[in-house]
Amino acid sequence: MIIKRQVRNIELNKIAIVVKSEGLEFDDRVRKVCLALHKNFYVKIFIVQDNNEEKAKGVTSYGIGYEAIKLKTRNCLPRAKFLFIKTLEFYFRVKPLLKDFDFIWYNEEKTFLFPLLASRKQKFIWDQHEIPMLFCIGWKRKIFQIIERKAQKIIHANPQRIEYLKSINLIKHPEKHDYVHNYPDNEYIRSTSIPKCYDNFIHWLKGERYVYLQGLNAKDRFPFNSIASILNVTDNKIIVVGNVENEAKSSLINLYPRLKERVFFAGMVAQLDIPILMKNAQFTIVLYENAKPNNRYCEANRMYQAMSLGVPIIVGNNPSMAEVVKDKYGIVLKSDGADIKELENAILILNKDFSFYKYNCKIDSKKYVWNDNMIKTEWLK
Repeated sequence: MIIKRQVRNIELNKIAIVVKSEGLEFDDRVRKVCLALHKNFYVKIFIVQDNNEEKAKGVTSYGIGYEAIKLKTRNCLPRAKFLFIKTLEFYFRVKPLLKDFDFIWYNEEKTFLFPLLASRKQKFIWDQHEIPMLFCIGWKRKIFQIIERKAQKIIHANPQRIEYLKSINLIKHPEKHDYVHNYPDNEYIRSTSIPKCYDNFIHWLKGERYVYLQGLNAKDRFPFNSIASILNVTDNKIIVVGNVENEAKSSLINLYPRLKERVFFAGMVAQLDIPILMKNAQFTIVLYENAKPNNRYCEANRMYQAMSLGVPIIVGNNPSMAEVVKDKYGIVLKSDGADIKELENAILILNKDFSFYKYNCKIDSKKYVWNDNMIKTEWLK
């Protein structure tokens, strides 16, 4: 049975959110979209989690109902292999659960079978958190273009990504494409939620200055350079949220025997627990290797999160970050972060002119904040 309700004299129906994600408490984009839609719609999330755990039905910390689906093929087939078979199970397990929903919000390229096989009557949005590289070459381009014809909208994280897809002639219907920046929302900015690691962190910190780092789980984010550069030219301590790429962490342990005295590895932290760890940091660093288009036109929510909390930032020369920071809210490197000496020099410059960058971040802290109106009502008609 379709649940309908009246809000402001408009008949509103049910929207399903379909996503494969690390976990709903870590996926800030899904949280913000859900809360924006929930103002006028009944919203439910259907998720396959990266750890493939089944938690059946529940409610997120931000009040949205969800149903977690466990894929049997992920338990019996090798990791990172037979992906299409796993995708098929994802589709056949979730599709029957969507029959009572009037509108579907699919997330990322991993859900492509749903919009590809959708009937002409089904209304849906395909939200691309990243550039859909799977469909940028060869015959798979046709799959993207079939979905494009069917979709109400295909959403991207910034305009630079849309322009890139136009430049490679993947987009055939430009009017079907729009973007939603990964800005933090006011709930995030005002959050006073305390993570489990907080007491241990404060005890370890002993009131000293620290730098905040996040998202160092891959080589192309220069985890070694990010941490080592701070250790080499400052006395600051460092908190690292999230996982650290194994090879980089091993190298750091070998080169810095007293690493744990300077670096606090917090592990995974829910999005709304991050502000209390980030807001008092001296600065942060966000780097992405420039070789791949997805990195070149990155949309790092932790960059916007830092600025919204008044924290200066060092970024690489990636256009989508450089255009925002512009040596006003921090330092833009000439490279993407591969040159550790350049990064060390940038840290010294930032510390020298710290008050200038700190002031700019504070006065413009509301400039890069999420507004629910970024989810446009005309997309849903």
